[in-house]
Amino acid sequence: MNITPIQNFSMKNTSAYPHAQQRNTADKALEKNEYKSFPLLDTNYSQLLVKSSPITFKQKSQGSIKDMLLDEKLSTASSILAPNEIVLAGKSLDEAKANLLDSLPAFPDLISKIYFVEDENLSGSFAIGLQNGDIPYIRNLSKEPIFGEVEEKNFFINKGETRFIYENSRFKSGAAGEPFSINYGLDVNKNSLDETGIRVFDFSDMDSKTVQELNKKHIQGISTGIEEEKKEVKKITFADVGGQDKAIDEIKKSVIYPLKYPKAFKVMNHGVMLVGSPGTGKSLLAEAVANESGASFIKLNGLEMESKWVGESEENWRVLFASAKENQPSIIFIDEIDAVAKQREGSTTSRHDDKVVNQLLTLMSDLEKDGDNIFVIGATNKDDLLDEALVRSGRFGKMISVPNPDLEGCRMIFDIHSKDKKLSDDFDRDLFSKKLYDAGVNGADIAAVVEDAQTNAYLRNGIFDKMENGTFDYSDIEELTIEPEDFEFALDAIKAQKKSSKKNPIGFIAPSK
Repeated sequence: MNITPIQNFSMKNTSAYPHAQQRNTADKALEKNEYKSFPLLDTNYSQLLVKSSPITFKQKSQGSIKDMLLDEKLSTASSILAPNEIVLAGKSLDEAKANLLDSLPAFPDLISKIYFVEDENLSGSFAIGLQNGDIPYIRNLSKEPIFGEVEEKNFFINKGETRFIYENSRFKSGAAGEPFSINYGLDVNKNSLDETGIRVFDFSDMDSKTVQELNKKHIQGISTGIEEEKKEVKKITFADVGGQDKAIDEIKKSVIYPLKYPKAFKVMNHGVMLVGSPGTGKSLLAEAVANESGASFIKLNGLEMESKWVGESEENWRVLFASAKENQPSIIFIDEIDAVAKQREGSTTSRHDDKVVNQLLTLMSDLEKDGDNIFVIGATNKDDLLDEALVRSGRFGKMISVPNPDLEGCRMIFDIHSKDKKLSDDFDRDLFSKKLYDAGVNGADIAAVVEDAQTNAYLRNGIFDKMENGTFDYSDIEELTIEPEDFEFALDAIKAQKKSSKKNPIGFIAPSK
């Protein structure tokens, strides 16, 4: 952040400012060009950590808007500022919010509250805050400069630059902006803010991992109240999961039908374990289950619930299951569940994660006891590591195998991923599906082969060269077809990759040639 020194400026009347003596000290230092002794940045801020928890956001009611001048609005909001709070001003909330996000590196400290002042006469956006707890400053957030005047001395505040504010300072945001001044000496009742049209965004009860992440998340959560149009996202269904007909049939009987017709299933497992090698489609299958059933769907990786603080991991799991109870019928999908549900050691020196397993066992037993319409789907490729108590009947008592696809499955998965591609007329799908099956590929491998084949076709036709030199046009790929050799090269690459990833056991001795 650039700090422009202020020289030969004095405060005629300090009675309007709290801690006036400290401000006079700052003023004298600035007059001597010693402004560096009052830095606006804490260089140690990157080490500040705060507790992580889900963030919710509520905006205070706007109330009846009083017809106030810009000076009055800014002075009202600025007079009640506390450390780590800012006044954000701009023509519109969306514009000011975007400018603030763009200028976040200049705000290394936690922003706990924002007072937003909206005025159509402003040409840009700026922030007002307190340095060292009591020295007011104004920071330009826009490309347009802020014009300033103190005791008939003019100055500019460019984007990212900061000036201390004095009682007799006058400012103007941009060439077309309306002049304004700021008085910090008002006696303001915070309860009367609703009448001013000043909107308050309070983040004091919200936590995240670092200051910058927290500020970004809070500001992005600010809303004008207008619902944005959401892009329609294609829902994954069983039709998108190829080569797993048996697994789909089992999961329908174990999850879909009990969710839809709970009274027909008096005794059932509330947990299902999908077991299979990486890339076979376990996650895809779980997402399809949620869409096919219409249930609430919570997806997470087991390690996302872990915390270094004692007892917090178990609390995270309790909160998760409580949320599922509130939104039932619901499905909780835990990917790589073996990371948090390993076999307990059963000794006095048991691991920390044993407590997590105990908590998970209790929560699963509660689902069974209370008869909640909640199902937990776990996914693992290391089922031998799971705790025995977790996979008993009533908990994760149903183990569903999700293997590599058979010959027909390879053809189905290939058709799913190549349906929007233009293949040459002499390409033999059945023959290539047989080659995929013989190579022992999984669903993820087949998807990669199709994408790599298209890449090979682009290379063969010089498409990437055109993109590089700026001569590419979409008409270049309208008639482009993927040839058999493009698929062959892609399959060879996958086979070589799988071969190189195989690890020999300890003690293995390669045969001599």
